[in-house]
Amino acid sequence: MRNVDSKLLLGLVVGAAVGAAVGYLAATDKREQLLEELNGVVGKVKELSEKVHIPKNVETIYSSFLAGCTNLQSLTVDAENPFYKIDGNCILEKETNVLAVGTDNAQIPEYVKEIGHGAF
Repeated sequence: MRNVDSKLLLGLVVGAAVGAAVGYLAATDKREQLLEELNGVVGKVKELSEKVHIPKNVETIYSSFLAGCTNLQSLTVDAENPFYKIDGNCILEKETNVLAVGTDNAQIPEYVKEIGHGAF
């Protein structure tokens, strides 16, 4: 538990520092530079991401949310999520079985009849 608490605390501190820096820079003449740097950071995070977990409270997944995740190998969905499930490394809408998101190594289940726009 202590390790989880320290990671959470570190995340909060880093988030607060980034928020303060963004607020300061956005109010100055360095706004364009800030946006370029933020886009670069987001791109790097996506490049490095190998695993994505969808928590239980996520209601909507937009087709572009994993765009640029070139190393993505594993998708998981919280078992208590009422909207999405995981099968064959694919995120599926529970109600319709539409494939919302898949990875390059996905095994599309036979019962899937529709692949959502931007799922891959």
